[in-house]
Amino acid sequence: MDARKYEILGEQVRELDGGVRVHRIRRLSDGALGGFVQSEENLSQQGTCWIHDDAVASGAARVVEDAQLRGRAAVSGQARISGKAVVQDDATVGGKARVQGEARVERHAAVSGEAEVSGSAELSDHAVAADHARISGKCHLWGLMRVTGDSKLEGAYPVSGAQFGLRHNLTVTGGHVLFGDKRYTHAQWQKLPPQDLARIGIRADMRLALLELTEALRKLSTLHETVGR
Repeated sequence: MDARKYEILGEQVRELDGGVRVHRIRRLSDGALGGFVQSEENLSQQGTCWIHDDAVASGAARVVEDAQLRGRAAVSGQARISGKAVVQDDATVGGKARVQGEARVERHAAVSGEAEVSGSAELSDHAVAADHARISGKCHLWGLMRVTGDSKLEGAYPVSGAQFGLRHNLTVTGGHVLFGDKRYTHAQWQKLPPQDLARIGIRADMRLALLELTEALRKLSTLHETVGR
């Protein structure tokens, strides 16, 4: 019995940067067209997982179980999208990253390296999870938030909704806070007066929550680094 749920259309080809050629897929049950894959390894023939619209899965990336790719989302490298996760709009997932559970990555958000987004976490706008970052629970990262290094942010933590519309990239590690092109130690960051924060684009109404968030990320990152030794 043929368990295949889609076929690859050899005549509908799109060329990506670097000369990679991907082909549109078609569902066998109703003839509906889907997005693009480089090979059948990119999209499982099992489950309800699907690639919609003009979304693309290439390289050794895998979309499995009930995961969905929509819009112009792109999944590449050895990334894996599983569970009921959704990657959509212009979001990208690459490297060896994992998006799983009921997590959502959307708009222009990016997940790379060996980062993992799980639970009901959401990354949107231009948020980034990279390196070995772990985002889980009900966290919602948006704006220009960046979680990198070995940072770990869980929804069960008191600062669970990192919802700041920042004008510059914010990167938090165990040792420093990087905001735009400025670099601070955590002690310097915590002591910045409101007027200095205003100069770098942080509104007064978000100051306390943002300081709490960066301190939480510092502690979690430092703990992760200590346990990993």
